[in-house]
Amino acid sequence: MSVGSLLSVFVGGCGLSQLQTARTTPPGAWRTTIGAGFAYNRLIKERENLVVPVSNVPVEIVVRHGINDQVDVGLRTFMGLGALADAKWNLLPVDRRAALAVASGGGVAADPGGTERLAWIAHIPISVIASTELTRLITPYAAIGYRSFWIFNYGPPPEPGQRYAARSWTGDGVALAQIGVELSTPGGRAFLLEYGYERPVVDDPGDSFSFVPTHLFSVGFRMKSAPTSR
Repeated sequence: MSVGSLLSVFVGGCGLSQLQTARTTPPGAWRTTIGAGFAYNRLIKERENLVVPVSNVPVEIVVRHGINDQVDVGLRTFMGLGALADAKWNLLPVDRRAALAVASGGGVAADPGGTERLAWIAHIPISVIASTELTRLITPYAAIGYRSFWIFNYGPPPEPGQRYAARSWTGDGVALAQIGVELSTPGGRAFLLEYGYERPVVDDPGDSFSFVPTHLFSVGFRMKSAPTSR
C-alpha cells in the first residue's frame, strides 16, 4: 500500500467524529466521552491497479467543559498520537428544544504513519451542528463541516537529483457530513451512534498523498457530568 493510502486510512477514522449534539455542556460542568470508530474506503494502488478495502477502529477520548450557557470547549485525542482542541457556540437560546452550533479548533499529531522520517500533521476543523430533543432522552443531530490537513515529512526524502512536486500550501481539504443520535439516561449518561461520509475536495500535490472518499461509523459513551467546585 502506498504512503498516501496508509495516511488516508489512518486520518479517515481518527479524530473526525462529532459524538456530540449542538447543545453545549452546562456551565462549570465536565463531560467525558469515550468513542470508537470504523472507517471504510476503497484505496486504489496506482502501480498495481488493485482496489483494496481497508478499515480501522481507532479509540477517541473527548473531554468538554462548559464556559457559559451557550459556549463550551473541548480537548480530544487526535490520531491517537496528538490532541485537538475546539470551542462550540450554540447560536439559539438554551431553553429551546432545538440547538444550532458552530464549532472550530485546531490540532497536531506526530509520526502518523511510521515512515522513516518523523512526520507530523496539523489539522483545522470547522463544523455546523444542528440537533433537536425529541424527548428528554432522544436527541438526533446532523453536522456538515470542512477539515483541512497539512502533512509534513511524510514519505522518504528525495534521492539525489530527484524532486517532488511543489506544495500549494492549501493543505488537503475534505468535506464531511454526519448524522447521529444521542440516547441519554436520566442520570446524565448517554450512548451515541453516528455515521459520517467524507469526500476530498482540495489536494496539495506536494505532500506525498491524497485522501479518498471514506465512510465513518462511530459509537460513543458519555459519562455522567462532573460539576466543578466553586
